[in-house]
Amino acid sequence: MAARVSARDWKGLKLGAAVGIELQKYVRHSYTNYDKLLLSRMMTREEARAFIAPQVADILRSWRGPKLKLRLVQLKPEG
Repeated sequence: MAARVSARDWKGLKLGAAVGIELQKYVRHSYTNYDKLLLSRMMTREEARAFIAPQVADILRSWRGPKLKLRLVQLKPEG
């Protein structure tokens, strides 16, 4: 993933956004029928992306860890 992100000029886009775009592309092509839809010429690229978008979102959501709740702990000085 790092190589894919670093190989492209993102024109001022933040790193997190660039990683997100590449991750969506990876999921779209690797875990959905997106390519088959395009090859069958049943849908345009935009239609196919819209059709599989919920599936991509579900996959990415399932990959996220549980939300962490951080709390600050004040340490007592030793001694």
